[in-house]
Amino acid sequence: GHERPVAEAVVEWFQIAGIDARVQLISDESANAIGVLLGTGDRAGGGRSLILNAHMDTEGGLPAGGSKENLRLRATWEEGDMLIGKGLVNDKAQLCAQMIAARAIKNAGIKLKGDLIVTGVAQETGSPVDEASPWSLRDPMAGPHTREGYGTRWLIDRGVVADYALVG
Repeated sequence: GHERPVAEAVVEWFQIAGIDARVQLISDESANAIGVLLGTGDRAGGGRSLILNAHMDTEGGLPAGGSKENLRLRATWEEGDMLIGKGLVNDKAQLCAQMIAARAIKNAGIKLKGDLIVTGVAQETGSPVDEASPWSLRDPMAGPHTREGYGTRWLIDRGVVADYALVG
């Protein structure tokens, strides 16, 4: 539920790369990031659109003086020239790979027929919420007891859709 700074950083990266991007607010603390490479065609001309989707889990900061085991369970660290840890596999490495792919397409001057949309979405881990939570009240489709898929549902309900999707 605290993804807004991550979404803002993703959008800034897209903009620096010359890719149209915007933050889609969900709440004061939570947001999706959307980057778009517009295609040259239309659906009638064979231009199918694709969303590359990954989520931006934020588990919160590690407590000061936390154990090395807790760090290894939740964080990301360097070992030589490798980055390792749950902070990458859940799900930032997939989002970064999708961002880099979009930048490579842009930098190569490849003109896609359809739109390529890269989304970093919020609240993709099934965190339980109680009946009084604003998350359970905002969207009855999200259900009263979970936030699973909420960021993606937020995108779709607000018209960010494509012909196909690849979810990291």
